[in-house]
Amino acid sequence: MFLDKLDRIEIELTTLCNARCPMCSRQHTESCIPDKGVPNVSLTAQQVSKLQLPKNLSLTVSGNFGDPIANVESYEILDILTDKCKDVCVDTNASLKTDDYWSKLGALSNLKQFPIVFSIDGLEDTNSIYRIGTDFKKIINNARLFIKAGGIAVWKYIVFAHNEHQIEQAREMATAMGFVSFKIEHSTRWLSKSFIVNGNTISPSTVAMKKENKFKYNVTEGNNISCRSQNKNMLFITADFKLMPCSYFNVDRWKDAEFSDYWNNIENINGKDFNSLDLYTIEEILETSYFKEQLSNSWLDGSCWKTCKRLCNTDVYWNKKEIRNS
Repeated sequence: MFLDKLDRIEIELTTLCNARCPMCSRQHTESCIPDKGVPNVSLTAQQVSKLQLPKNLSLTVSGNFGDPIANVESYEILDILTDKCKDVCVDTNASLKTDDYWSKLGALSNLKQFPIVFSIDGLEDTNSIYRIGTDFKKIINNARLFIKAGGIAVWKYIVFAHNEHQIEQAREMATAMGFVSFKIEHSTRWLSKSFIVNGNTISPSTVAMKKENKFKYNVTEGNNISCRSQNKNMLFITADFKLMPCSYFNVDRWKDAEFSDYWNNIENINGKDFNSLDLYTIEEILETSYFKEQLSNSWLDGSCWKTCKRLCNTDVYWNKKEIRNS
């Protein structure tokens, strides 16, 4: 069986985003041009209210394509989710919504004890080099209002060559503002090459280049599968309310033409929309033949989706102790 227990779910509230970060799944490869093949869909508070989740569940509100705060009902949805789960963590670029929204969200974060991760990759002169379309002054204003209202705020800083000189200055700013922690990650998407985007050069950080072999994705396919989701007892809920084994499947369903053939075969066997959370509970979906037998059997006979072979064979990047953190 794919999962004997369920400890964590990652959920994407929307595919909408105000930013145009290069190499984000929402964009065309190595560009800041939105991929029109990705549909604009969002979860509703009504859908989430009907979602049956175990009380001991940990929930990450993030995703592949969108920023959770871009969902028009994000406040209502987070209010519902924090009552359903043991703990909730939300990741956002924080460049949307009104002052009142962030004050209300801060009070909710304080009341229900869930953090908001503010993804801020630099200071005023560097953050928008990668986070294209975001407004640093608005982000900082939103963070101040959120923290003032009692919100639990984490500053996440993705390090590139263009912002690594500002890490300590940003850390000091985070401390002065009242962020509870300052988290550093080194980008795994830009190794061994640089890109010029909107006239700015985006290159890997010094640390990433020194530890290139530890940061690189394993692009060699292998049949000895060690499934990330199975090992971590986790699942993924898409912005159109489907249950998927992982976020990689969710990217491929809209970004890889071959995935349609793979998934059509799965639906021919299990029924169309067998993984729809509008129609079935998580428990019911996990009892289908796909999750009970077909998925794990496909790792053994080599018929699994190619991304399983590429990213979840025994030498995968995610299973190493030292990945992106410094």
